Amino acid sequence: MFKYEMMSSKPSATSIPTYEERLEDLINEISSRDISRGRFLWRTKAVENVTWNETERVISASVFGSKKYSVTIAFEDLDASGECDCKARVDCSHVVALIFKAREIKILPAQIPYSATAQPAAEPDSIFGAIPLKFGKKLPNNAMKFLKSADSWWKSRKRTISIIDFSKALGRSTYWRSETHEIYPEQFPPQSAAEYLAYLTQLARKVDMPVPFPIELIVDLDVLIRLENQWNALRDTQKWRHVLGSWKNPEALVDHTPPVLRFRLTKNDPVIEIRQPGESEFTLARAKDLKPLILRNNYDEPPAEMSAGSHIVLRTLVDKYGELRATDVKAMSSSLNKSLSQLASSADLFHSHVVGMNGIQVEFSSDHLVWNLANPDEGTDYYELSLKTESGEIPLPPLAILTGKPLRYITCDRVYALDYWPFGNESVSWPQRIPVKALESDEGINALAKLKLSPPKHLAEKIQIISADIVVRCRIFHYDNAATDYLQISGKTTFGDYEVPLLWNGENWVHGRSSEPQKTPPHDTFIQIDKSTIAPTTLWLRKMTKKTAAFDYSEIWTEQRIQGKDWPEQFISWLDERPEGCLVELDSNLASLRDGNVAGYVQIQIEETSAEIDWFDLSVALHVDDSTLTQEEINLLLKAKGKWVRIEGKGWRKLSFQLSEEQIKELADLGLAVDDFSHEKQRLHALQLGSLTKKNTSLLGSERVQQIKRRIEDIQTRVTPPAPEAITATLRPYQLEGFHFLAYLTANNFGGVLADDMGLGKTLQTLTWIAWLRKEKNITEPMLVICPKSVQDNWQNECIKFFPELKVEIWNRTNADSKKAISDSTNLLVINYAQLRNNEELLRSVTWGAVILDEAQAIKNPSSQNAKAACSLVARHRLALTGTPIENRLLDLWSIFAFAMPGVLGKRASFVRNFDGKVDLFARRRLSARTRPFLLRRTKNEVARDLPDRVEEDILVEFEGTQAALYKAELKRARAQLLKVETSKQLDKLRFNILTSLLRLRQICCHPRLLGLETSSKKAKKDSLSEDSTKVTALMELLEPLMEEGQKVLVFSQFLEMLEIIRDEITQREWPFFMLTGQTEDRGKIVDSFQNHEGAGIFLISLKAGGAGLNLTAASYVVLFDPWWNPAVEAQAIDRTHRIGQKQTVFAYRLLIKDTIEEKIRRLQKHKGNIANDILGEENFAQALTLDDFQFLLGDETDE
Repeated sequence: MFKYEMMSSKPSATSIPTYEERLEDLINEISSRDISRGRFLWRTKAVENVTWNETERVISASVFGSKKYSVTIAFEDLDASGECDCKARVDCSHVVALIFKAREIKILPAQIPYSATAQPAAEPDSIFGAIPLKFGKKLPNNAMKFLKSADSWWKSRKRTISIIDFSKALGRSTYWRSETHEIYPEQFPPQSAAEYLAYLTQLARKVDMPVPFPIELIVDLDVLIRLENQWNALRDTQKWRHVLGSWKNPEALVDHTPPVLRFRLTKNDPVIEIRQPGESEFTLARAKDLKPLILRNNYDEPPAEMSAGSHIVLRTLVDKYGELRATDVKAMSSSLNKSLSQLASSADLFHSHVVGMNGIQVEFSSDHLVWNLANPDEGTDYYELSLKTESGEIPLPPLAILTGKPLRYITCDRVYALDYWPFGNESVSWPQRIPVKALESDEGINALAKLKLSPPKHLAEKIQIISADIVVRCRIFHYDNAATDYLQISGKTTFGDYEVPLLWNGENWVHGRSSEPQKTPPHDTFIQIDKSTIAPTTLWLRKMTKKTAAFDYSEIWTEQRIQGKDWPEQFISWLDERPEGCLVELDSNLASLRDGNVAGYVQIQIEETSAEIDWFDLSVALHVDDSTLTQEEINLLLKAKGKWVRIEGKGWRKLSFQLSEEQIKELADLGLAVDDFSHEKQRLHALQLGSLTKKNTSLLGSERVQQIKRRIEDIQTRVTPPAPEAITATLRPYQLEGFHFLAYLTANNFGGVLADDMGLGKTLQTLTWIAWLRKEKNITEPMLVICPKSVQDNWQNECIKFFPELKVEIWNRTNADSKKAISDSTNLLVINYAQLRNNEELLRSVTWGAVILDEAQAIKNPSSQNAKAACSLVARHRLALTGTPIENRLLDLWSIFAFAMPGVLGKRASFVRNFDGKVDLFARRRLSARTRPFLLRRTKNEVARDLPDRVEEDILVEFEGTQAALYKAELKRARAQLLKVETSKQLDKLRFNILTSLLRLRQICCHPRLLGLETSSKKAKKDSLSEDSTKVTALMELLEPLMEEGQKVLVFSQFLEMLEIIRDEITQREWPFFMLTGQTEDRGKIVDSFQNHEGAGIFLISLKAGGAGLNLTAASYVVLFDPWWNPAVEAQAIDRTHRIGQKQTVFAYRLLIKDTIEEKIRRLQKHKGNIANDILGEENFAQALTLDDFQFLLGDETDE
């Protein structure tokens, strides 16, 4: 720590210290450690929001250290004091940071400095003279030392300095740096000592050696910044001048195409040729051509400027140290064989880098070379061995033999296939002359066998063939204290004691030691060892064990840990792959895997349950052909479901059911599979056992069959009441059948599922059932329908239409939240699934006459809140309605039945195990058998004879949220305009404005975006467009089951942007779609694509562009997204599919927003269709609208 000593007495009244001087005195009172930390905070821009209060004479700021601190410096009398809200409270590093920042931004006002008489004298052109007068005080020793050195350098105008000299002046030492630095650029020499000192400060920052305090405060910051910017601009200019000057003229650019290397195959040794860049011909490669291409540091990596093929050629000449050993290539050398093998892996690579003697491609011959042995000519003692083509020609000597299957035999002009090559890298020519005595020996006879050549006739009868005798022993071994057992394998190959035996070590065969002396063949007998079985046995053994467990020269054991339930199957599979000629010996444990299949003969046993009528407990009576097994062990085999089980003292056993194909089908008709068999009982309804009564079966005794038959006869399976009079509709035959099915469920206290295709009238059938329940079964409790929000109003409309005396209550968004109880006057309550979740406690407190789930796939996830809430409701009867009972997996159906008929499909875990979690050809058949008594499903094709050609339905949905608010606001504006109209003339003047308001109201009904309104963030719009539109949500709910069924649908809208919004929503769901608008050019092509498209698809069509002239009979569903003024135009749109060639009933749906202009347009279509004869559009129709029409369209319901 140091303090400045004043060189003059205290200032007089006429010499008041400046603010800067007071800050200087303040910093003298602060420790060097805090000064250092404060300087760091200042440099890292930790000081923010600096303000000066002239009245209070206070600087304040925020300083960010470990957290944000508030710092102030107050000026009183002749002093300054700093305060902070950190632990130090006063004169801390944060105060220092604020002092530096205040000086940097020059926030303090100027004051009269000390009088000149109080300042030290200094030379005008010296470093000391550059120091402001306010620092006329004694400086620290290290600062004085640096300034003296700096003054000396300035006087000599020193421009460069070594880092050693500079660090000494700074009071530092450096031992590992020796560079020299510029103090200032030659182009911009310092004009004063102050600038020179600024340059030195800049250099100190550059070399990361700060100048001593307080020199950095002395330097004028503006000067420092100006010089630094000036020098940076100079460096940037110099750099770019160098870069721009290095650019070459285009005509001077040299082609840097890499050289290409190749082999030229000659009759003797191959040569390497090179084609240099810019040349068209190859020449013989010389050392000076090749050396620049070699990477010294890593010869295994190809140089960047060479192709992979050229690199392979080059590596032939490079030794293991990366040096060029020679320029000549030796035929049959290992390096040549390796390089040519790599090139031959690609035909293109080979032909690009290998040519024959004449410089053209080497031909791949279709001939397969075979070995040939010529007997000795008369008077000679040599056999002649050679290779020949299939046509009998002898090939030229090989230049290389390429590895692979088959081998490749390369000459200077051809490549042949070859099975076996015995000569290694030896260069040979044909024929090879073999002495008679060499060939007519044991070695010679065995060599001929390897070449697949027959021995000379006079030797054949003297040859004794000894086959390799391979014995593989397998055993189970248990180590003390080990948790698992081990499979140990020993392999041994003997050759009739004519050769040393081979032992298997887990990877290869090694020589062992024979206890018997090696045999000598009889006189005049040749021993041929057949080792052909060794190679396949080697590959087979390598699949099993690796680790060596025990070793001696007579036997080696390798081992593998036995783990996993599938290990027995893996071992058996390995045994089945055993090659011929290999004998396997198994210990008693492993032998049980070969002989441990237990035959099981099945008979079903049933007994009536005491708790529930018409239910039976089913169990399996199993008889096995292994009398040694106990019942407990048989139960273990049943539980294993066809897997191997290791039984103590008896080895492995596996149960195999002896079932005929007919018995397997009978089980499937019961909803059972072999995997369902266990010692535990299963509960089935009598109707689920009905298939056993229709045929003779060996699975169940005749007495039990009769018992089931009697029980089924007692069940009311044929309930056929007439349709109730309260229903105003005439049911079609299939709808009457559906009502009878629901009545049958009720008569037997069943719940069930009505799963008819969409559009077949599930709602009408359900209302008929409800009417029957109320009249015939005297059910007075309220009924509950839970459905998607988009079809709530449809239920109300259907009730009004077909069951008008039923008192229906619809919960909407405004009244659902306030419900405390169910109204006593309500016969049928219709809610949506969200309201079910939100009001679960209230709904669960009511005992319902019936609970109906419409679109019951909404509870397909049994873990969802929807499913749990639905299953918790108390009801006398339960019914699920769905057109798609199975959307993604069979578990969907289990979840629906968990509501409708709990327990009929067993527990979820067993269902997943037996149905949903496996590939089973009979899975759906078994599931159909289980659900048949409780599920009815008809498709459109099945009931086509009962359907009309065309069915039209209006689907009303209700506004919510922002869309409803926008509509109300626009409606208010439109009504305000209409109030101004009293006469026809006034109407004509305002007709355009009112029609514009009507258009805006219709657009809001579709989607607020049609008005250009941003109702959600851009990201939200992208993620889910339907959130902003009730109608888009309803459309998606309508399309989803149709897509699941594989139907084709036409969707019409008069608004192009609306079609684009629907398209984006469909794209997110990954449904296939087509689109036709007025901008579509090739209409015929896109229509054909839709007509010929396989599976589900949606065709988005502009009502104006596609309302006429199209034949779209591939679709049987039409959705009119928004109503058109003219009903004739809508009829034409529906007629795109309802025309000659349509083989199915056409279902047309109009999506309308309830209590809006859309619903009123629909009414206007029905009541005033006579004025809508012009099918050209809505312009003429709009002209025909009267004042009464406008008042009807824009008026309140109460005004009508």
